Amino acid sequence: MRNYDVVVIGAGPAGATAAYHCTKSDLDTLFVDKSQFPRYKACGGALSERAMSYLDFPVDDELIERDIYGARVRFGNEGIEVLKPHRIAGLVTRYKFDYFLVQQAIEAGAKFLENEKVTDLQISDEYVDIITSKVHIRAKLVIGADGSQGITSHYIRDAIKKSEYAVGLVTEIPADNRNIDKYILNSIEIHLGITNMGYGWVFPHEGYFSVGVAGIADKLSNPKRILTNFLRQRGFHGQYRFHAHRIPMGGVPRKKVTDRIILVGDAAGFVDSFHGEGIAYAILSAKIAADVCHNALQHNDGWREDFLKIYDDECYRQFEYNLKYSLILAKLMHRFPKLFLKLMASDKNVLGHFLDVATNKVTYKEYLRWIRHRAPVFFVQRAIEKMLMLKELR
Repeated sequence: MRNYDVVVIGAGPAGATAAYHCTKSDLDTLFVDKSQFPRYKACGGALSERAMSYLDFPVDDELIERDIYGARVRFGNEGIEVLKPHRIAGLVTRYKFDYFLVQQAIEAGAKFLENEKVTDLQISDEYVDIITSKVHIRAKLVIGADGSQGITSHYIRDAIKKSEYAVGLVTEIPADNRNIDKYILNSIEIHLGITNMGYGWVFPHEGYFSVGVAGIADKLSNPKRILTNFLRQRGFHGQYRFHAHRIPMGGVPRKKVTDRIILVGDAAGFVDSFHGEGIAYAILSAKIAADVCHNALQHNDGWREDFLKIYDDECYRQFEYNLKYSLILAKLMHRFPKLFLKLMASDKNVLGHFLDVATNKVTYKEYLRWIRHRAPVFFVQRAIEKMLMLKELR
């Protein structure tokens, strides 16, 4: 049995980032994952400028397959497209990007144990025993980065309800780059009204399209049929393999910490409820967690309460507050999709200003207050005011 200061369970963006920063803080760190890397990851692959700004190192140029400057939003036969003068995101293939982050953590000095599934955690007053099928590891602290269905969250809170997460279904469609450029150039395509509290998407990558749908789990019946119909509507008629994944809705209160385990990324539910971005919050929450772990381990006594409070407070201050308002906008947009698209069509600043949210220039709360005065119908204005007021009162 090997002892560590910190064991990180999961090696996606949150886990690899946590391992990187823990090691940089001189903590003896191991990160563990059930898969062997590089491994496939179901995801559209949009890496926002916000996410890249949280990394301590630049993303290799060859990983960015497309520079994205805008978005095309459609509802039925109506649509609008807005381009910004600056890049808002880059498109990456997730197995390549995730492997890049793993390599950064290893090069920083973290130990990596892959293809090893954690089956049990045994928590005591002094340490956590991490049990796999082959090894027994002991750590002073554990960072749970194993997603919304991972083992670590089971030790902290009840399973999330179907009303609190979305189900995504995605496929990759090989295509010639000239045909991809002809279909869409320097933008991503979003289709509203495809699912409840979700959307359909077409993202142009290098040599393939990422096409998918996502919707809230308790209202999404037969997602395979929905994606099949969506593909045909967009002109894709082949036989494709579908990959499913669960996406927790951000802005929902969830417990994230016990005395010796701290959740980051999807495991903590840190996902934008409007457009589904999770990578930025995975990276940022992992950095906060690593800093909290480093500070906590400097104190032998009395650190547990501060450990919990500091992590919660810092996450709320830096980004979780904003996720509450992403949930408000998601509910409004999917309640009145046609009205919002008409609003976008009548004033391109509505979509353009939203793209500023994605690049961290504007918060969701600021955007909601800005759009409230431009809402075309009185009851939409009242809905925004009511939801903003409810959030302020809590």
